[in-house]
Amino acid sequence: MFPDSSRLLFCTWWIFITILTAFYTANLTAFLTLSKFTLPINDPSDIKQKRYQWVTNRANGITDYIREENKEMLPRGAKLAEKIGNATIFPEIDDRSILQKYVTDRDMMFIREKTVLNNVMYDDYKDKTRRGWKESERCTYVVAKFPITTFSRAFAFRKDFKYQKLFDSAIQHLVESGIIEYKLQEHLPDTEICPLNLGNTERKLRNTDLLLTYLIVAGGLGVAIAVFGLELSARKWLRKPSKKVQRRVVRMNSTKNNKLTTTLFHNNNNNNNYENFEFVKKFTPPPPSYQSLFYPPFKYSNGNYQKKNINGRDYWVVNNKEGARELIPLRTPSALLFQWSN
Repeated sequence: MFPDSSRLLFCTWWIFITILTAFYTANLTAFLTLSKFTLPINDPSDIKQKRYQWVTNRANGITDYIREENKEMLPRGAKLAEKIGNATIFPEIDDRSILQKYVTDRDMMFIREKTVLNNVMYDDYKDKTRRGWKESERCTYVVAKFPITTFSRAFAFRKDFKYQKLFDSAIQHLVESGIIEYKLQEHLPDTEICPLNLGNTERKLRNTDLLLTYLIVAGGLGVAIAVFGLELSARKWLRKPSKKVQRRVVRMNSTKNNKLTTTLFHNNNNNNNYENFEFVKKFTPPPPSYQSLFYPPFKYSNGNYQKKNINGRDYWVVNNKEGARELIPLRTPSALLFQWSN
């Protein structure tokens, strides 16, 4: 590959990386400063389609609901387990431990009653606040907006329970007056815990957010420098022959030069075409000096010549064969132009 093509290739690649980095930085800025986030799932069926694993603990409403559905003869696709997939783990541990062991460490979903999840998330938020966590790192979990399923709760009595009407009346008044709902939300704040829509809350970009941008630029610059160094090394290595080759060339050149020079000056054969030899061209002997060309006798004159000084300069006054008189300067400054140089 020629150097020009290499530079053109890396110039094109560098322009592409610059445009890609600009788009990446712009999209990253818009994403990180956006006050609203979305979840990867928008419907209970997405859990099974996107192959998300979920977990719940034993002795809660969701496990009982799935167990009772399996006993009934429901049409295909109507069961909850067929929509969200079967959970393979029903650990007998508390809710906080499930968040840490399965949701945080194994990236699984935790399906539980909404009231329970809100209390667990609020306790986790308060615990991180007491331990001095940054505000942007306290919301580790989020609750989906859509329900996985809905089912009713009720008290069961014996068939001949004599206080059934009394309990029914009391529970009805508790539900209608909002006391049960109040007790469920009693220890929770008025605002939503770790909402998806943060409103006008924005955060600044950090250097860690632009880490990939720095890596792309540094990687491209490093590759360009490495290729440029290799190009210089290759050019230097190809132009510089080895020492053995240099010695052989010098010896052969010196020997051929001596032979060709001797032949050039001592061989009077006019049929020899010495201009075809490269070494003859390089080692042609210098021509005679300018002054020696005009010392007498002059071959083109008839022998009638004399030396005169005209206006402070020396001239040869020569009568040529045609009878005309010519002036030939001696040792003029222009004579230096005719000196031989290799």
